[in-house]
Amino acid sequence: MSRAASDEQVELELEQELQDIDDVDAEVDDDEEYDYASDTSSYQYSSDEGAGDEGGGSKSKRSKTESSAKTAALKVNTNLGATAAQYQVISPTSLANQQNALIADVASVLSLPKPKASLLLRYFFWDKEKLMDRYCSDPEGVSQAAGALSTGQEEESKDVKRRCAICCEDETSQLVALGCKHFFCVDCWVPYLKIKIQEGPGCITTTCPQHGCSERVSDAIFQKLLPAADYARFQEYLLRSFVDINKTVKWCPAPGCDKAIASSGGLSTVSCVCGCLFCLRCGDEAHMPVSCEQLATWLEKCRNESETANWILANTKKCPKCAIRIEKNQGCNHMTCRSCKYEFCWTCMDVWSNHNANTGGYYKCNRYDPDTVPSDTDAARAKAELDRYLHYYQRFANHAEAGKFAARKREETDRRMAEFEAEANGSYMDVGFLNAAIDTMISCRRVLKFSYVYAYYLPQGKEKDLFEHLQEDLEKNTEHLTGLAEKPLDKVDRSDVINYTRVTENFLKNILGDVDNGLLSN
Repeated sequence: MSRAASDEQVELELEQELQDIDDVDAEVDDDEEYDYASDTSSYQYSSDEGAGDEGGGSKSKRSKTESSAKTAALKVNTNLGATAAQYQVISPTSLANQQNALIADVASVLSLPKPKASLLLRYFFWDKEKLMDRYCSDPEGVSQAAGALSTGQEEESKDVKRRCAICCEDETSQLVALGCKHFFCVDCWVPYLKIKIQEGPGCITTTCPQHGCSERVSDAIFQKLLPAADYARFQEYLLRSFVDINKTVKWCPAPGCDKAIASSGGLSTVSCVCGCLFCLRCGDEAHMPVSCEQLATWLEKCRNESETANWILANTKKCPKCAIRIEKNQGCNHMTCRSCKYEFCWTCMDVWSNHNANTGGYYKCNRYDPDTVPSDTDAARAKAELDRYLHYYQRFANHAEAGKFAARKREETDRRMAEFEAEANGSYMDVGFLNAAIDTMISCRRVLKFSYVYAYYLPQGKEKDLFEHLQEDLEKNTEHLTGLAEKPLDKVDRSDVINYTRVTENFLKNILGDVDNGLLSN
């Protein structure tokens, strides 16, 4: 197809898509989807991040434009089938406050010391209702099972000298015991607790050093015996357990981000204030339209050595005589097995002595023999499956790399915009549309990447045909938008970029919405 014809087709598609599209700002304001940016801006932790935005008018405009661009991009990224669900981004301080409030509430209702309430909550995976129900019916049994039967009855041997059961040194009065009354000196307690913390998150279930004793070490003992730095690390593990075993709360997986996200349920894809978009169910990066189970299977397949086995079957052949696997590493079809020295033809696997002038020439096996029926061999099946896998994996990997490039392009665009402002004396709004375009490109690349995983597991039929049509539309418009946005700033057509950004967002919403609602539901 000629370039003119291609441009004309794109223009027709653009006009068709723009018929029902209003102004960009009106669309953002009137959209009924959950507005992540406006909602998260109301939380306390986000106020500190915006404190440095005081300054001139240009900087104020930039902040406003960036917020609008991010809002539009995040709205596209959301799961269209869960628009009513909401979530909250929580700072570590807020998490710790919630955790302490839960402990205090349980301690107050059950008239327990806070250290014991904390141990009981950990045993029940921070499930308050389950703890209340079980504890009221059998307080002693629950306490014993949680290792908190005697929590709050710790002792220090100040007046009576005893011998430490670990080091067996001379009798001393510097001993500490849990409620189980197993006394150990402070010099043994401290290294024991430090080693437990070094072992990782399991330190929150540390038990008495006495062999066979199931009494757990309470927070109070950790705080009393350990230096501040070690106790702070223990508190980090305790806070991590509060999130890790909670199905409705997940840590943001972005490197260096310490925020957590809580959801009321029904929402899978969420966005942290750091910009990381991830799945609340499995903790991986946002992977619409593929499900968590399909993604896990795909990633396992990519790591699995079975693909190596498929490659071996597809690219090697067995020696017709000794059955040793042989890989062809040169161009000639005359093969000699290193094991048994058998000479044969790589193409037809017949003995090489049959390939001479008397038998039709060395290249007789390049001719198709209608009497030869293709055999359904393991190698043929493996090669077919490998080819199918590689078809989807290569496109999966290509869009992953393109997404990374787009992310780098966004960082570069900020610098290009600053240079353009300085040269043209224009406001940030003049070129701020590029950030929105690149954010849309990043979203599309991510969805396209995982769309090939979805297509890999989608059986042949009308549903797959429709999905591949939607996939093709999104891919075509994403590539066109990429070409428009990557032009030099002085050659970028602002209206074209804005229009194709909106059109591409619609194609993105179409594919996600149709998958979410069922491709053949209408």
